[in-house]
Amino acid sequence: MRPARTSSAVATGALAVLLVPLAACALSTFNGDEYAPTCHFAGRTDHACGQCIAESCQPQVNTCCANEACRATPDDSVFGVSTSYGDPGVLARLDTCASGGSCQDLEYDGRATEIAACIQRSCQGVCDLWQRSTFRPEESSCELKPGTSYSAPSCECTIPATTEGAPRRPNSVACSQKTVTSGLCCASKDWPDPASTCRCTTVVCTTAGSQCSCRAETSPAEGVNACARGTCCISAYDGTCGCGRSCSDQDIIVDQCTPASVVCGQNRRTVESCSAK
Repeated sequence: MRPARTSSAVATGALAVLLVPLAACALSTFNGDEYAPTCHFAGRTDHACGQCIAESCQPQVNTCCANEACRATPDDSVFGVSTSYGDPGVLARLDTCASGGSCQDLEYDGRATEIAACIQRSCQGVCDLWQRSTFRPEESSCELKPGTSYSAPSCECTIPATTEGAPRRPNSVACSQKTVTSGLCCASKDWPDPASTCRCTTVVCTTAGSQCSCRAETSPAEGVNACARGTCCISAYDGTCGCGRSCSDQDIIVDQCTPASVVCGQNRRTVESCSAK
């Protein structure tokens, strides 16, 4: 969709409509035509996300429309016909976002930084955003698993991927190191970003022959208070603490292993709580 013209070249404009697919704003000018300063886009008047963008982020959209690099469709052919493959361009992505579709592609487009930042600040409640910057643990969805004869007690929280799944009230399910006995809470490195997870589970120290190890258990086990058989180290790979085994150069050597020695493994980080409670 293009902004309104203040003058027209009928024949050339008709050819442009036939050759160039719908986009958020004009992709080019023809024969010196001048365009009104307000750049129109799909969903601007008939969708909550588009209305919010028009109200709060219109200056950023106008700036993009006035910038040739921003409004360009990179896969346009020499004849001005955009192919169905490749990069649709910033303005087509804005059309999708403002019409109620996913804004993920727009947010990841480096040419749309200012538009995406404005939508993040002003339209989080009505647009389907991916890179939400203000998710908090209380916006997570938590589940408490008390444990059975086949599984150890645990709890897990997940941040919704989009605004559509965000709880409307603070999460009332407690999930922390205190929720489970000798608990360890491990969150993905991007926690609490969209689709990230955080899990708290019981840490148990067990013996097996000449070896003893402390780890987050996925099944119930009879444990011991500590391990101190031979060399003890905390694994740099999975965070478990074990004694009586060989240690790698990356492992941390310790005097003994206890439930408190266990840390989260690679690509995870230790947190005190996965929820607001």
